[in-house]
This record gives sequence, structure tokens and C-alpha cells, in this order.
Amino acid sequence: MLSELIIKYYDNLNQNDLYLCQFIGEHKKECVDMTIEEMAEKSHISRSSILRFAKKLSLKGYSELRVYLKMDVQREQLPERDVLAEVCDDYHRAINEFRTKDCMEICRMIYEADRIFLYGTGGMQEAVAKEMQRKFLYAGKCMYNCDGQGAFEQTIALANKNDLVIMISLSGESESTLAYAKQIKMKNIPLIAITKMKANKLVRLSDESIYAGTSVINASMDRHYETSVLYLILTEILLVKYIIYKEKREKENSSAILKEKTEESISSKME
Repeated sequence: MLSELIIKYYDNLNQNDLYLCQFIGEHKKECVDMTIEEMAEKSHISRSSILRFAKKLSLKGYSELRVYLKMDVQREQLPERDVLAEVCDDYHRAINEFRTKDCMEICRMIYEADRIFLYGTGGMQEAVAKEMQRKFLYAGKCMYNCDGQGAFEQTIALANKNDLVIMISLSGESESTLAYAKQIKMKNIPLIAITKMKANKLVRLSDESIYAGTSVINASMDRHYETSVLYLILTEILLVKYIIYKEKREKENSSAILKEKTEESISSKME
């Protein structure tokens, strides 16, 4: 976009160039259809100065300058995004999707694991791991948070097939993350991935996965904010699903034990 080129090459511009920037900014729509002679006449900047201005922006000439200007105008005419509505819609969609997701196998893996190790691949992911560790204490399940790569490497060395590793990642594509996942699979340790994308290499290496999509809010041309609250919401929904699963398993276990004792009692009386 022309505005981005002006920012990039701003230090190369002189007073005439800056005046031309101001003129173009105030008359964008009109400038799109102007010939170079018309722009020179109306801006009181010479034809040669306009051409030099285009060259300073790394453009081939006036025609390319008009192309970039037209792109700027078209972008400004796009309907304004309702970012708040988009973010809220993303939350509703993800919550409804996860509410109906069959998490029976994930809950079974958590329930039957001797030890559960959490690893977040970045700052936000580590925060989610710590919160997940705290929440699952309410369900009587102790999880160990691996704080940093060194601790996680030691965990992989100590863990076995009776344990469970939960890796929390954004892309699920970083080399170090995939290297750890491969080590985990080589040791036949069950692995659950929590990522923002449904299809990535970490998911393919995992036994089960949870998708926690994020929304991107553009704060400016070179800055954006990526929401992360869905990670926390979905792990909390998983906790509720786990509590329901745990209660069901414990009732089944109690019924099995009662049935076994009853059969033993009947058997002993018959003897």
C-alpha cells in the first residue's frame, strides 16, 4: 500500500515530498484519476518532482504510484469490520463445538494416568498449563507443570507408558515442539495436544487433541493482538467433562465391587 511505502521510506523524503504526501492524503479519490500533469498543476509540484517522489518510494514511475494509491482507496472503502462481534462469535462457535465434542477418550487417559505432565511451549501457553494444573486439583487429579525446556526434557527422560503428557502449543509446528513429541512417541507415552489449529504436525503425532482457535485483532499495520482466553475456557469445560466422567467411572467401579462381594457372599453360603 502507498501509505506503507511512505512510512518505510520516510527518511528519504524532503519538504516537497512531504507536501505532496499531504496533498495526496487530502485528495486520494481525485488523485486516482489524475494524469501526472493534472497532479502537478493542482498540487503546484513539478512533474519531475512527482516522478522523483515515486522513485524514492521504490516505484517505477507515476503509473505504479497511481496503482498503489488506488489500492489504498479501495482498502479504505471496504466495510468496517465489527471486530467485537467477530471475537464474540468465535467464542460462541468454539464453546458450542467443544461442548458437543466427544472427550471420553481424553477423560479416560487423564483418569487412568499414573502421572500427568503439562508443558506450555510459550509464555501464554505456560499460563494455561498452570491454570489447568490448579483447576484439576478440584477433581482430585494432580498434574505436574514442566516449567521450561530443561524441566520438560528431564520429564520425558523419566516418564513412561503409564503416564500422560499434555502439550499446549499455538501452531504445533515449531521444531523443538515436534522434536519433544517424537521423543514422547518413541517411548510410547500417551500424548494430548492443545493447539489453535485443527491440522498441524503436533496433532498428527498426538493420540488425542483439543482445538482452541484464536482471533486476531489488527491494532495497526504492523501490530496485532491474538486472543487466548479460549484456551482457558476450553480447559475449564474439559474439567467439567472430566468430573462427569470420573463420577461415572467411580459409580461403575462401586457397582462392580458390590456385585463381586454379593456373588462371593452367595457362593460362601451355598458352600
